[in-house]
Amino acid sequence: MSPVQPTINRPGSTLSWSPAASTFPALPPPEPEMSSEKVGYRDDLESVPFPQPLPNVEDESDKRLRDLGYKSEFRREMSLFGVLGISFCAIGILTGMSSAFQTGLFSGGPLGLFWGWNICSLFMLLIALCLAEICSAYPTMGGLYFWVCKMKPDIPALGFCTGWIYSIAMVFTGTSGNLSVALYLASLAEVGQGRTLTRVEIAAIAWGVNILSGIINTIGTKAIGGMSSFNVWWTLGGTFVLVITLLVKAPVKNSAGFVFTDFE
Repeated sequence: MSPVQPTINRPGSTLSWSPAASTFPALPPPEPEMSSEKVGYRDDLESVPFPQPLPNVEDESDKRLRDLGYKSEFRREMSLFGVLGISFCAIGILTGMSSAFQTGLFSGGPLGLFWGWNICSLFMLLIALCLAEICSAYPTMGGLYFWVCKMKPDIPALGFCTGWIYSIAMVFTGTSGNLSVALYLASLAEVGQGRTLTRVEIAAIAWGVNILSGIINTIGTKAIGGMSSFNVWWTLGGTFVLVITLLVKAPVKNSAGFVFTDFE
């Protein structure tokens, strides 16, 4: 007599299992898969265009620098107005006029001042256009000495001398401008407070302006651009106020013939 084989039946289940059974009972058939058309997918997924990566677009200026053998490392954080402001401030309308005004009056009078300034400005504009053309061909931070080396590579001494002369000129230009600031502050102290500053005090102010200028240049191009933009409006506003003040407060107003034709 064979032993009774236990059978496991779960409530509500149609499946049964027997230890002596050699095979498992058949599972219920799987539910039908949802058609891709019902959920909005296309069967031809291979035809779906995938987004392509954007090409590495190289800036035209960087490409030109790479052709010249330079690696672009200068951070272009300065606006166009800031770049123009540096040149505008370097010209120094107020400082240039005030320093050369006395010399012009004694060396030609109003005629020399007016016509000399405007004629020289015209020729300086032509020189600036020539330099702008060269700069567009060699847009590097080296400036003049790099241009000379590229245009006259067979005489490297020209580039060497140009670089040193330009560097010395920039040093003296910056220090003379800072000294002018110190002299202006000394004049303000004398006019406003009636106190005459000594040479040591004026030199100390000039050194303070030098240190401040060095700090601003060390911070970065963004600070320089903001400072130059501010100086543009400051210079234009100061020139406008100065001209209006002279027209209103001048005790004697000369004729147009005196301004344009009087030679001293």
